[in-house]
Amino acid sequence: MQEVGGSIPPGSTTFSFPPPFFPLMKQAAKLVLILSIAVTAVGLVVGLGGMLFDFGDFAFKFLMLVPFGFLFTFASLTVWVLLGGD
Repeated sequence: MQEVGGSIPPGSTTFSFPPPFFPLMKQAAKLVLILSIAVTAVGLVVGLGGMLFDFGDFAFKFLMLVPFGFLFTFASLTVWVLLGGD
C-alpha cells in the first residue's frame, strides 16, 4: 500500500473558540432584549390605557406592537442564552 500524499497539515485544523464576533453578538442580543421589553411595555400601557379612555384606533395601533415585542424579546433572549449570557 502506498501512502496518500497531500494530507492536511495539522496546524490548519485548529479552531479558536469562541469566535471573535461572539462579544458583539452578545451585546446586540442584550440591546435588542432591552428595546423589545420597552416596546412591549409601552405598547401594553398606552394600548390598554387608550382602550380604557376610548381612543379606539390609537390604542389598537399600540396594542399591535405587543406581539412584535414578545417575538423580539424571546428571540434575543434565546440568542443571548445560547451564547452564554452573563
